[in-house]
Amino acid sequence: MASNRIAGTCYFQIDGQQYETTGTVSWMGSQTKREGIPSNDLSVPGYKESPLVPYIEGDFVMTDELNSQVLAAVDGAVVTVEAANSTVFTLMNAWCCGELKVDTTEGKVTCKFEGTSSLEE
Repeated sequence: MASNRIAGTCYFQIDGQQYETTGTVSWMGSQTKREGIPSNDLSVPGYKESPLVPYIEGDFVMTDELNSQVLAAVDGAVVTVEAANSTVFTLMNAWCCGELKVDTTEGKVTCKFEGTSSLEE
């Protein structure tokens, strides 16, 4: 029987180890970016297409097993998110990028991972 659930709880793993999230996780849904190219006569004859770096970003619950140091050390990992609707996004050869934002009021750390390739199933 099919489920009508399309949002909510998600599961997050680094190299097969599951960690807690706040449920706020997103990933790059496309592999390219298209931008219109305007011409001098104010028309747009077409667009250019550029590749994007695949990523996963979100809010992760700080626990004994997961803290900012653990996240900052991620390099060459497989990072996976399974959404409430059973969509699975996998980021290969991933590393932690950007700044880690720790929120002690909410007990979470915001982190972004980039990788060399991705797969959405």
